[in-house]
Amino acid sequence: VNVVRVSAGCVQTYNAKADPDKCLEKFDYIVDINGKTSCKSMLGEVKKGKGTVTLKVVRPVPWTVKLVKNGRPLGAGLSFEKDSVSIEVTEIRDGTLKEFNASASPDLQIKPFDSIIKVNG
Repeated sequence: VNVVRVSAGCVQTYNAKADPDKCLEKFDYIVDINGKTSCKSMLGEVKKGKGTVTLKVVRPVPWTVKLVKNGRPLGAGLSFEKDSVSIEVTEIRDGTLKEFNASASPDLQIKPFDSIIKVNG
């Protein structure tokens, strides 16, 4: 579950008391809620509305990639959900991105499940 904003409520209350590096922020991913890991079951835990909710949060590390397309296709399957703050890479196809990955170190390659948070900006 991708965090798109933090509004008034229990998360904002938690953030006010937590160490800054432990606050839930925009772009964070919640990957587990009370031991549940599917989106449907995690949202079900949140909707229960009582008791304690324990979240496992992953904070992405952003990096910048410069691609020169020169009229060629990007070469990626992409997915965007309404209200999302990013575009998810779903697959790598023939094109500029695959060529970039061939020469990039493994830790800088674009892979499925990576998120694009800004383009040309």
